[in-house]
Amino acid sequence: MRRILFAFSILLAVLAGCSGLKKESPTAPGLTKPVTYEQDIRPMLEANCVRCHTGREAQGGYDLSTYIGLLGGGKDGVSNAVPGDVRSLLVRETQPGGSQFVYVGSEENAAILRTWVVRDSLALAQPTVHPLGWTDVRSANFHGKALKASGWDFTVCQACHGADYSGGIAKRACTACHIGSPEGCRTCHGGALNAAPPRDVSGNLESRFKGVGAHQAHVQEGPLSRAFGCSECHVAPRAIKDPGHLDETPGAEVTFGALAKTGGAVPVYDGATVTCQNTYCHGAFRWGASARPVWTKVGEGEAACGTCHGLPPAAPHPTITQCQLCHSEVVDASRNIIDKGKHVNGKVEVASLAACNACHGGPDNAAPPKDVAGRTDPSFTGVGAHQSHVKEGSVAKAIACSECHVAPQSVGDPGHIDTDLPAEVTFGALARTGGASAAWDHASATCQNTYCHGTFKGGASARPVWTKVGSGQGACGTCHGLPPASPHPQVKLCSLCHQGIATDDQKVIDKGLHMNGKVDLVFPQ
Repeated sequence: MRRILFAFSILLAVLAGCSGLKKESPTAPGLTKPVTYEQDIRPMLEANCVRCHTGREAQGGYDLSTYIGLLGGGKDGVSNAVPGDVRSLLVRETQPGGSQFVYVGSEENAAILRTWVVRDSLALAQPTVHPLGWTDVRSANFHGKALKASGWDFTVCQACHGADYSGGIAKRACTACHIGSPEGCRTCHGGALNAAPPRDVSGNLESRFKGVGAHQAHVQEGPLSRAFGCSECHVAPRAIKDPGHLDETPGAEVTFGALAKTGGAVPVYDGATVTCQNTYCHGAFRWGASARPVWTKVGEGEAACGTCHGLPPAAPHPTITQCQLCHSEVVDASRNIIDKGKHVNGKVEVASLAACNACHGGPDNAAPPKDVAGRTDPSFTGVGAHQSHVKEGSVAKAIACSECHVAPQSVGDPGHIDTDLPAEVTFGALARTGGASAAWDHASATCQNTYCHGTFKGGASARPVWTKVGSGQGACGTCHGLPPASPHPQVKLCSLCHQGIATDDQKVIDKGLHMNGKVDLVFPQ
Protein backbone atom coordinates (compact mmCIF):
# COMPACT_ATOMS: atom_id res chain seq x y z
CA MET A 1 0.00 0.00 0.00
CA ARG A 2 1.07 3.54 -0.44
CA ARG A 3 2.57 4.82 2.78
CA ILE A 4 2.28 8.57 2.44
CA LEU A 5 -0.57 10.45 4.09
CA PHE A 6 -2.86 12.21 1.70
CA ALA A 7 -5.48 14.82 2.49
CA PHE A 8 -9.10 13.72 2.49
CA SER A 9 -9.87 16.68 0.24
CA ILE A 10 -8.16 14.73 -2.54
CA LEU A 11 -10.48 11.83 -1.95
CA LEU A 12 -13.70 13.83 -2.08
CA ALA A 13 -13.11 15.08 -5.60
CA VAL A 14 -12.03 11.65 -6.80
CA LEU A 15 -15.49 10.41 -5.91
CA ALA A 16 -17.09 12.47 -8.65
CA GLY A 17 -15.69 10.15 -11.31
CA CYS A 18 -16.67 6.91 -9.61
CA SER A 19 -20.37 6.62 -10.41
CA GLY A 20 -19.77 4.32 -13.36
CA LEU A 21 -17.54 1.83 -11.54
CA LYS A 22 -18.53 -1.74 -10.84
CA LYS A 23 -20.03 -2.22 -7.40
CA GLU A 24 -19.71 -5.98 -6.95
CA SER A 25 -17.07 -6.98 -4.42
CA PRO A 26 -16.37 -9.79 -1.93
CA THR A 27 -18.18 -7.94 0.85
CA ALA A 28 -19.43 -9.40 4.11
CA PRO A 29 -22.42 -11.65 3.30
CA GLY A 30 -25.57 -10.93 5.26
CA LEU A 31 -24.23 -7.67 6.68
CA THR A 32 -27.17 -5.28 6.39
CA LYS A 33 -26.34 -2.50 8.82
CA PRO A 34 -24.18 0.36 7.49
CA VAL A 35 -20.47 0.01 8.23
CA THR A 36 -18.87 3.23 9.50
CA TYR A 37 -15.37 4.24 10.45
CA GLU A 38 -16.30 5.35 13.97
CA GLN A 39 -18.40 2.33 14.92
CA ASP A 40 -16.67 -0.50 13.03
CA ILE A 41 -13.39 0.27 11.30
CA ARG A 42 -11.53 2.27 13.95
CA PRO A 43 -12.04 -0.37 16.70
CA MET A 44 -10.83 -3.04 14.26
CA LEU A 45 -7.66 -1.11 13.42
CA GLU A 46 -6.96 -0.21 17.04
CA ALA A 47 -7.13 -3.88 17.96
CA ASN A 48 -4.97 -5.19 15.13
CA CYS A 49 -2.88 -2.45 13.50
CA VAL A 50 -2.41 0.77 15.43
CA ARG A 51 0.22 -0.55 17.82
CA CYS A 52 2.71 -0.48 14.89
CA HIS A 53 1.09 2.05 12.56
CA THR A 54 0.65 5.30 14.43
CA GLY A 55 2.09 8.82 14.48
CA ARG A 56 5.21 10.08 12.76
CA GLU A 57 7.08 6.87 13.53
CA ALA A 58 4.41 4.65 12.00
CA GLN A 59 5.82 1.51 10.44
CA GLY A 60 6.28 2.04 6.72
CA GLY A 61 5.11 5.63 7.19
CA TYR A 62 1.50 4.39 7.16
CA ASP A 63 -0.50 5.88 10.05
CA LEU A 64 -3.72 3.94 10.73
CA SER A 65 -4.63 5.86 13.87
CA THR A 66 -6.71 8.42 11.94
CA TYR A 67 -9.38 8.39 9.29
CA ILE A 68 -7.20 10.37 6.85
CA GLY A 69 -4.21 8.16 7.61
CA LEU A 70 -6.16 5.06 6.66
CA LEU A 71 -7.18 6.54 3.33
CA GLY A 72 -3.50 7.21 2.62
CA GLY A 73 -2.40 8.24 -0.85
CA GLY A 74 0.68 9.56 -2.56
CA LYS A 75 2.05 12.31 -4.76
CA ASP A 76 0.13 10.88 -7.70
CA GLY A 77 -3.10 11.84 -5.93
CA VAL A 78 -4.47 8.28 -5.92
CA SER A 79 -5.95 7.35 -2.55
CA ASN A 80 -5.78 3.88 -1.04
CA ALA A 81 -9.57 3.84 -0.86
CA VAL A 82 -12.07 5.41 -3.27
CA PRO A 83 -15.75 5.15 -2.26
CA GLY A 84 -17.56 2.47 -4.22
CA ASP A 85 -14.48 1.44 -6.20
CA VAL A 86 -13.84 -2.31 -6.19
CA ARG A 87 -10.39 -1.53 -7.62
CA SER A 88 -9.33 0.41 -4.52
CA LEU A 89 -5.99 -0.72 -3.17
CA LEU A 90 -7.53 -1.27 0.26
CA VAL A 91 -10.07 -3.68 -1.28
CA ARG A 92 -7.57 -5.63 -3.38
CA GLU A 93 -4.97 -6.08 -0.66
CA THR A 94 -7.43 -7.27 2.03
CA GLN A 95 -8.82 -10.12 -0.06
CA PRO A 96 -7.45 -13.64 0.49
CA GLY A 97 -3.93 -13.67 -0.91
CA GLY A 98 -3.57 -9.89 -0.61
CA SER A 99 -0.57 -8.41 1.16
CA GLN A 100 -2.65 -7.00 4.05
CA PHE A 101 -5.18 -9.82 4.48
CA VAL A 102 -3.38 -11.49 7.40
CA TYR A 103 -3.03 -8.26 9.37
CA VAL A 104 -6.68 -7.31 9.91
CA GLY A 105 -7.45 -10.15 12.32
CA SER A 106 -9.82 -12.39 10.40
CA GLU A 107 -11.62 -12.96 7.10
CA GLU A 108 -14.73 -11.43 8.70
CA ASN A 109 -12.82 -8.25 9.54
CA ALA A 110 -11.38 -8.10 6.02
CA ALA A 111 -14.86 -8.49 4.52
CA ILE A 112 -16.24 -5.73 6.77
CA LEU A 113 -13.39 -3.45 5.69
CA ARG A 114 -14.10 -4.14 2.02
CA THR A 115 -17.82 -3.58 2.57
CA TRP A 116 -17.05 -0.22 4.16
CA VAL A 117 -15.14 0.88 1.06
CA VAL A 118 -17.37 -0.49 -1.69
CA ARG A 119 -20.92 -0.49 -0.35
CA ASP A 120 -20.88 2.16 2.36
CA SER A 121 -18.56 4.65 0.65
CA LEU A 122 -16.12 5.15 3.53
CA ALA A 123 -18.86 6.43 5.83
CA LEU A 124 -17.35 8.31 8.75
CA ALA A 125 -20.18 7.81 11.25
CA GLN A 126 -23.87 7.12 11.47
CA PRO A 127 -25.60 10.37 10.51
CA THR A 128 -27.20 12.10 13.48
CA VAL A 129 -27.70 15.65 12.15
CA HIS A 130 -27.00 15.58 8.44
CA PRO A 131 -28.75 13.30 5.92
CA LEU A 132 -27.22 10.08 4.63
CA GLY A 133 -24.62 10.75 1.92
CA TRP A 134 -23.41 14.01 3.47
CA THR A 135 -19.75 13.08 2.82
CA ASP A 136 -20.31 11.20 -0.45
CA VAL A 137 -19.63 13.32 -3.55
CA ARG A 138 -21.87 11.02 -5.59
CA SER A 139 -24.86 11.66 -3.34
CA ALA A 140 -27.44 14.38 -3.92
CA ASN A 141 -26.99 15.07 -0.19
CA PHE A 142 -23.24 15.74 -0.45
CA HIS A 143 -22.40 18.72 1.75
CA GLY A 144 -20.52 20.49 -1.04
CA LYS A 145 -23.67 20.53 -3.17
CA ALA A 146 -25.70 21.85 -0.26
CA LEU A 147 -23.14 24.58 0.32
CA LYS A 148 -23.22 25.59 -3.34
CA ALA A 149 -27.02 25.73 -3.24
CA SER A 150 -26.75 28.14 -0.30
CA GLY A 151 -24.63 30.52 -2.37
CA TRP A 152 -21.48 29.35 -0.59
CA ASP A 153 -22.73 30.61 2.76
CA PHE A 154 -20.05 29.25 5.09
CA THR A 155 -21.72 30.77 8.13
CA VAL A 156 -24.05 27.77 8.01
CA CYS A 157 -21.04 25.51 8.62
CA GLN A 158 -19.47 27.82 11.18
CA ALA A 159 -22.61 27.86 13.31
CA CYS A 160 -21.89 24.29 14.41
CA HIS A 161 -18.23 23.70 13.56
CA GLY A 162 -16.85 27.01 14.85
CA ALA A 163 -15.70 30.21 13.18
CA ASP A 164 -12.31 28.62 12.55
CA TYR A 165 -13.86 25.24 11.67
CA SER A 166 -11.95 23.59 14.54
CA GLY A 167 -15.00 21.75 15.92
CA GLY A 168 -17.33 24.19 17.67
CA ILE A 169 -20.41 22.80 19.36
CA ALA A 170 -20.43 19.86 16.90
CA LYS A 171 -17.06 18.71 18.28
CA ARG A 172 -16.03 17.74 14.75
CA ALA A 173 -13.35 19.78 12.98
CA CYS A 174 -13.82 20.45 9.28
CA THR A 175 -10.03 20.67 9.07
CA ALA A 176 -9.82 16.95 9.75
CA CYS A 177 -10.64 16.50 6.07
CA HIS A 178 -10.09 19.93 4.52
CA ILE A 179 -6.46 21.09 4.40
CA GLY A 180 -6.21 24.37 6.31
CA SER A 181 -9.83 25.39 5.93
CA PRO A 182 -12.94 24.45 3.94
CA GLU A 183 -12.54 27.85 2.28
CA GLY A 184 -9.00 27.02 1.15
CA CYS A 185 -8.07 26.40 -2.47
CA ARG A 186 -7.35 22.71 -1.91
CA THR A 187 -10.91 21.93 -0.89
CA CYS A 188 -11.90 21.89 -4.57
CA HIS A 189 -8.65 21.29 -6.47
CA GLY A 190 -5.05 20.36 -5.82
CA GLY A 191 -3.57 17.99 -3.32
CA ALA A 192 -1.06 17.49 -0.54
CA LEU A 193 1.70 19.45 -2.28
CA ASN A 194 -0.16 22.55 -3.44
CA ALA A 195 -3.49 23.88 -4.69
CA ALA A 196 -2.86 23.16 -8.37
CA PRO A 197 -4.36 20.05 -10.01
CA PRO A 198 -4.34 17.13 -9.83
CA ARG A 199 -7.06 16.79 -8.78
CA ASP A 200 -9.17 19.19 -10.85
CA VAL A 201 -12.64 20.39 -9.82
CA SER A 202 -14.16 17.34 -11.53
CA GLY A 203 -11.96 14.96 -9.56
CA ASN A 204 -9.71 14.06 -12.51
CA LEU A 205 -6.15 13.05 -11.68
CA GLU A 206 -4.55 12.35 -15.05
CA SER A 207 -2.77 14.95 -17.17
CA ARG A 208 -4.79 13.96 -20.26
CA PHE A 209 -7.68 15.91 -18.75
CA LYS A 210 -7.63 19.63 -19.54
CA GLY A 211 -8.35 20.52 -15.92
CA VAL A 212 -5.17 18.71 -14.84
CA GLY A 213 -2.73 19.05 -17.75
CA ALA A 214 0.68 20.53 -16.96
CA HIS A 215 -0.27 22.39 -13.78
CA GLN A 216 2.34 20.66 -11.64
CA ALA A 217 5.04 21.22 -14.28
CA HIS A 218 4.43 24.95 -13.83
CA VAL A 219 3.81 25.42 -10.10
CA GLN A 220 6.77 23.29 -9.01
CA GLU A 221 10.38 24.13 -9.71
CA GLY A 222 11.64 22.10 -12.64
CA PRO A 223 14.99 21.47 -14.33
CA LEU A 224 14.79 24.71 -16.35
CA SER A 225 12.96 27.27 -14.25
CA ARG A 226 11.66 28.25 -10.86
CA ALA A 227 8.06 27.63 -9.84
CA PHE A 228 5.50 29.97 -11.40
CA GLY A 229 2.69 31.58 -9.45
CA CYS A 230 -0.92 30.78 -10.30
CA SER A 231 -1.39 34.44 -11.24
CA GLU A 232 0.81 33.97 -14.31
CA CYS A 233 -2.06 32.13 -16.01
CA HIS A 234 -5.15 32.94 -13.95
CA VAL A 235 -6.63 35.72 -11.88
CA ALA A 236 -5.79 34.15 -8.52
CA PRO A 237 -8.53 34.90 -5.97
CA ARG A 238 -7.63 35.98 -2.46
CA ALA A 239 -10.92 34.68 -1.09
CA ILE A 240 -13.31 32.00 -2.25
CA LYS A 241 -16.06 34.48 -3.22
CA ASP A 242 -13.87 36.87 -5.20
CA PRO A 243 -15.35 37.91 -8.59
CA GLY A 244 -14.57 35.50 -11.42
CA HIS A 245 -13.91 32.54 -9.13
CA LEU A 246 -17.12 30.70 -8.28
CA ASP A 247 -19.06 31.69 -11.38
CA GLU A 248 -21.13 29.72 -13.84
CA THR A 249 -18.59 29.95 -16.68
CA PRO A 250 -17.41 26.41 -17.46
CA GLY A 251 -13.68 25.92 -17.03
CA ALA A 252 -11.11 28.22 -15.49
CA GLU A 253 -10.36 31.37 -17.47
CA VAL A 254 -6.76 31.70 -18.67
CA THR A 255 -5.61 35.27 -18.09
CA PHE A 256 -1.90 35.64 -18.77
CA GLY A 257 0.30 37.64 -16.42
CA ALA A 258 3.30 39.88 -17.00
CA LEU A 259 5.84 37.14 -17.70
CA ALA A 260 4.00 35.62 -20.67
CA LYS A 261 3.65 39.14 -22.15
CA THR A 262 7.33 40.05 -21.83
CA GLY A 263 8.69 42.04 -24.76
CA GLY A 264 5.24 42.82 -26.10
CA ALA A 265 4.27 39.18 -26.69
CA VAL A 266 0.52 38.68 -27.19
CA PRO A 267 -0.13 35.29 -25.56
CA VAL A 268 -3.22 33.26 -26.41
CA TYR A 269 -4.64 30.06 -24.97
CA ASP A 270 -6.62 27.97 -27.45
CA GLY A 271 -9.03 25.76 -25.51
CA ALA A 272 -9.93 23.71 -28.58
CA THR A 273 -6.35 22.54 -29.18
CA VAL A 274 -5.27 23.04 -25.53
CA THR A 275 -2.20 24.97 -26.67
CA CYS A 276 -0.45 28.10 -25.49
CA GLN A 277 0.60 30.37 -28.34
CA ASN A 278 2.80 33.48 -28.56
CA THR A 279 3.96 33.27 -24.96
CA TYR A 280 7.33 34.61 -23.88
CA CYS A 281 7.66 31.56 -21.63
CA HIS A 282 7.71 29.26 -24.66
CA GLY A 283 9.80 31.25 -27.10
CA ALA A 284 7.91 34.35 -28.28
CA PHE A 285 11.01 36.52 -28.07
CA ARG A 286 13.92 37.63 -30.21
CA TRP A 287 15.76 34.52 -31.43
CA GLY A 288 13.02 32.31 -29.92
CA ALA A 289 11.16 29.39 -31.47
CA SER A 290 7.60 30.54 -30.58
CA ALA A 291 6.67 27.00 -29.55
CA ARG A 292 3.04 25.92 -29.13
CA PRO A 293 3.12 23.35 -26.34
CA VAL A 294 0.09 21.11 -25.89
CA TRP A 295 -1.13 21.50 -22.31
CA THR A 296 -2.08 17.85 -21.87
CA LYS A 297 1.14 16.34 -23.26
CA VAL A 298 3.04 16.16 -20.01
CA GLY A 299 6.41 14.43 -19.94
CA GLU A 300 6.63 14.32 -23.75
CA GLY A 301 9.38 16.90 -24.13
CA GLU A 302 7.11 19.86 -24.84
CA ALA A 303 9.24 22.10 -22.62
CA ALA A 304 12.64 20.44 -22.97
CA CYS A 305 15.77 22.56 -23.40
CA GLY A 306 15.87 23.59 -27.05
CA THR A 307 12.11 23.78 -27.62
CA CYS A 308 11.69 27.48 -26.74
CA HIS A 309 14.86 28.50 -28.56
CA GLY A 310 17.29 26.55 -30.69
CA LEU A 311 20.62 25.19 -29.48
CA PRO A 312 22.02 27.65 -30.36
CA PRO A 313 19.16 30.13 -30.84
CA ALA A 314 18.38 31.29 -34.37
CA ALA A 315 20.42 34.00 -36.11
CA PRO A 316 21.53 36.62 -35.36
CA HIS A 317 22.49 34.81 -32.16
CA PRO A 318 26.08 33.55 -32.44
CA THR A 319 26.27 29.98 -33.70
CA ILE A 320 27.97 28.60 -30.63
CA THR A 321 26.54 25.91 -28.41
CA GLN A 322 28.59 26.58 -25.27
CA CYS A 323 25.86 28.55 -23.48
CA GLN A 324 28.02 29.04 -20.40
CA LEU A 325 30.47 31.28 -22.28
CA CYS A 326 28.00 34.18 -22.13
CA HIS A 327 25.52 32.92 -19.53
CA SER A 328 27.86 31.55 -16.89
CA GLU A 329 25.60 32.64 -14.02
CA VAL A 330 22.66 30.75 -15.53
CA VAL A 331 23.93 27.52 -17.08
CA ASP A 332 26.94 25.24 -16.82
CA ALA A 333 28.97 23.49 -19.51
CA SER A 334 26.57 20.51 -19.46
CA ARG A 335 23.55 22.80 -20.04
CA ASN A 336 22.26 22.36 -16.52
CA ILE A 337 20.47 25.48 -15.30
CA ILE A 338 22.35 26.49 -12.16
CA ASP A 339 20.26 29.55 -11.25
CA LYS A 340 16.64 29.00 -12.22
CA GLY A 341 15.71 32.48 -11.06
CA LYS A 342 17.74 33.82 -13.99
CA HIS A 343 16.14 31.62 -16.66
CA VAL A 344 12.67 32.21 -18.12
CA ASN A 345 12.57 35.42 -16.08
CA GLY A 346 11.77 38.04 -18.71
CA LYS A 347 15.29 39.08 -19.68
CA VAL A 348 18.53 37.80 -21.16
CA GLU A 349 21.03 37.27 -18.36
CA VAL A 350 24.50 37.79 -19.83
CA ALA A 351 27.53 37.57 -17.57
CA SER A 352 29.31 40.94 -17.48
CA LEU A 353 32.68 39.19 -17.55
CA ALA A 354 31.97 37.18 -20.69
CA ALA A 355 34.92 37.46 -23.07
CA CYS A 356 34.34 39.13 -26.45
CA ASN A 357 35.93 36.25 -28.33
CA ALA A 358 33.34 33.86 -26.89
CA CYS A 359 31.02 34.95 -29.71
CA HIS A 360 33.40 36.28 -32.36
CA GLY A 361 37.12 36.32 -32.94
CA GLY A 362 39.73 33.78 -31.97
CA PRO A 363 42.58 33.15 -29.55
CA ASP A 364 44.60 36.20 -30.68
CA ASN A 365 41.87 38.85 -30.42
CA ALA A 366 38.13 39.41 -30.48
CA ALA A 367 37.87 40.42 -34.15
CA PRO A 368 36.62 37.90 -36.72
CA PRO A 369 37.27 35.31 -37.90
CA LYS A 370 35.14 33.66 -36.62
CA ASP A 371 32.11 35.92 -37.01
CA VAL A 372 28.98 35.45 -34.87
CA ALA A 373 27.70 32.91 -37.39
CA GLY A 374 30.88 30.87 -36.97
CA ARG A 375 32.21 31.71 -40.45
CA THR A 376 35.91 32.26 -41.20
CA ASP A 377 35.98 33.09 -44.93
CA PRO A 378 36.72 36.81 -45.53
CA SER A 379 34.26 36.83 -48.43
CA PHE A 380 31.55 37.06 -45.75
CA THR A 381 30.93 40.60 -44.53
CA GLY A 382 31.01 39.43 -40.92
CA VAL A 383 34.63 38.37 -41.44
CA GLY A 384 36.07 40.60 -44.18
CA ALA A 385 39.22 42.61 -43.41
CA HIS A 386 38.89 42.67 -39.61
CA GLN A 387 42.30 41.13 -39.00
CA SER A 388 43.96 43.52 -41.47
CA HIS A 389 42.79 46.37 -39.25
CA VAL A 390 43.19 45.09 -35.68
CA LYS A 391 46.70 43.76 -36.26
CA GLU A 392 49.71 45.89 -37.09
CA GLY A 393 50.40 45.73 -40.81
CA SER A 394 53.01 46.94 -43.26
CA VAL A 395 51.81 50.56 -43.34
CA ALA A 396 49.98 51.21 -40.05
CA LYS A 397 49.73 50.31 -36.42
CA ALA A 398 46.79 48.22 -35.16
CA ILE A 399 43.45 50.03 -35.37
CA ALA A 400 41.15 49.85 -32.32
CA CYS A 401 37.67 48.31 -32.63
CA SER A 402 36.20 51.65 -31.52
CA GLU A 403 37.39 53.28 -34.77
CA CYS A 404 34.62 51.42 -36.65
CA HIS A 405 32.14 50.33 -33.96
CA VAL A 406 30.79 51.43 -30.61
CA ALA A 407 32.88 49.03 -28.52
CA PRO A 408 30.88 47.84 -25.48
CA GLN A 409 32.44 47.75 -22.05
CA SER A 410 30.30 44.73 -21.17
CA VAL A 411 28.16 42.28 -23.11
CA GLY A 412 24.84 43.81 -22.12
CA ASP A 413 25.68 47.41 -23.06
CA PRO A 414 23.09 49.18 -25.28
CA GLY A 415 23.67 48.70 -28.99
CA HIS A 416 25.56 45.45 -28.61
CA ILE A 417 23.30 42.40 -28.47
CA ASP A 418 19.97 44.22 -28.47
CA THR A 419 19.86 44.81 -32.24
CA ASP A 420 19.90 42.45 -35.20
CA LEU A 421 22.79 41.85 -37.57
CA PRO A 422 24.66 43.26 -39.36
CA ALA A 423 26.78 45.03 -36.77
CA GLU A 424 26.47 48.81 -36.93
CA VAL A 425 29.48 50.67 -38.34
CA THR A 426 30.04 53.87 -36.38
CA PHE A 427 33.25 55.60 -37.42
CA GLY A 428 35.56 57.04 -34.80
CA ALA A 429 37.74 60.15 -34.81
CA LEU A 430 40.48 58.81 -37.08
CA ALA A 431 38.22 58.06 -40.06
CA ARG A 432 36.69 61.55 -39.74
CA THR A 433 39.99 63.44 -39.52
CA GLY A 434 39.95 66.79 -41.31
CA GLY A 435 36.17 66.78 -41.54
CA ALA A 436 35.93 63.65 -43.69
CA SER A 437 32.33 62.42 -43.93
CA ALA A 438 33.14 58.75 -43.52
CA ALA A 439 30.42 56.33 -44.64
CA TRP A 440 29.87 52.58 -44.87
CA ASP A 441 27.80 51.06 -47.66
CA HIS A 442 26.69 47.59 -46.60
CA ALA A 443 25.26 46.71 -50.02
CA SER A 444 28.63 47.11 -51.76
CA ALA A 445 30.66 46.38 -48.61
CA THR A 446 32.76 49.52 -49.14
CA CYS A 447 34.16 52.29 -46.97
CA GLN A 448 33.81 55.74 -48.52
CA ASN A 449 35.24 59.17 -47.70
CA THR A 450 37.42 57.91 -44.85
CA TYR A 451 40.64 59.63 -43.84
CA CYS A 452 42.20 56.18 -43.41
CA HIS A 453 41.82 55.45 -47.11
CA GLY A 454 42.73 58.80 -48.63
CA THR A 455 40.09 61.44 -47.92
CA PHE A 456 42.58 64.21 -47.19
CA LYS A 457 44.46 66.88 -49.10
CA GLY A 458 46.34 65.17 -51.89
CA GLY A 459 44.69 61.81 -51.10
CA ALA A 460 43.12 59.29 -53.47
CA SER A 461 39.76 58.89 -51.62
CA ALA A 462 39.88 55.15 -52.21
CA ARG A 463 36.81 52.95 -51.79
CA PRO A 464 38.20 49.62 -50.64
CA VAL A 465 35.90 46.59 -50.79
CA TRP A 466 35.80 45.10 -47.30
CA THR A 467 35.62 41.48 -48.46
CA LYS A 468 38.54 41.63 -50.93
CA VAL A 469 41.31 40.79 -48.51
CA GLY A 470 44.86 40.37 -49.83
CA SER A 471 44.07 42.03 -53.15
CA GLY A 472 46.32 45.05 -52.53
CA GLN A 473 43.57 47.48 -51.50
CA GLY A 474 45.59 48.66 -48.50
CA ALA A 475 49.00 48.66 -50.13
CA CYS A 476 51.26 51.72 -50.07
CA GLY A 477 50.14 54.05 -52.85
CA THR A 478 46.41 53.21 -52.75
CA CYS A 479 45.43 55.97 -50.29
CA HIS A 480 47.68 58.57 -51.89
CA GLY A 481 49.84 58.50 -54.99
CA LEU A 482 53.58 57.90 -55.02
CA PRO A 483 54.16 60.79 -54.81
CA PRO A 484 50.81 62.19 -53.64
CA ALA A 485 48.90 64.37 -56.07
CA SER A 486 49.74 68.05 -56.53
CA PRO A 487 50.29 70.36 -54.73
CA HIS A 488 52.50 67.78 -52.99
CA PRO A 489 56.02 68.02 -54.43
CA GLN A 490 56.39 65.45 -57.14
CA VAL A 491 59.25 63.69 -55.37
CA LYS A 492 59.23 59.96 -54.58
CA LEU A 493 61.98 60.10 -51.95
CA CYS A 494 59.71 60.07 -48.88
CA SER A 495 62.65 60.30 -46.45
CA LEU A 496 63.48 63.84 -47.60
CA CYS A 497 60.54 65.16 -45.57
CA HIS A 498 59.54 62.15 -43.46
CA GLN A 499 62.85 60.87 -42.19
CA GLY A 500 62.46 57.99 -39.75
CA ILE A 501 58.89 57.44 -40.86
CA ALA A 502 59.37 56.02 -44.34
CA THR A 503 62.30 54.92 -46.47
CA ASP A 504 63.10 56.06 -49.97
CA ASP A 505 61.64 52.83 -51.32
CA GLN A 506 58.27 53.54 -49.62
CA LYS A 507 58.54 51.25 -46.61
CA VAL A 508 56.99 52.60 -43.39
CA ILE A 509 59.45 52.52 -40.48
CA ASP A 510 57.49 54.17 -37.66
CA LYS A 511 53.88 53.09 -38.05
CA GLY A 512 52.79 55.21 -35.11
CA LEU A 513 53.61 58.29 -37.20
CA HIS A 514 51.81 57.07 -40.31
CA MET A 515 48.06 57.19 -40.82
CA ASN A 516 47.71 58.86 -37.44
CA GLY A 517 45.52 61.83 -38.33
CA LYS A 518 48.26 64.32 -39.21
CA VAL A 519 51.22 64.86 -41.53
CA ASP A 520 54.46 64.30 -39.62
CA LEU A 521 57.36 66.21 -41.19
CA VAL A 522 60.82 65.14 -40.07
CA PHE A 523 63.67 66.63 -42.09
CA PRO A 524 67.22 65.29 -42.27
CA GLN A 525 69.66 67.02 -39.92
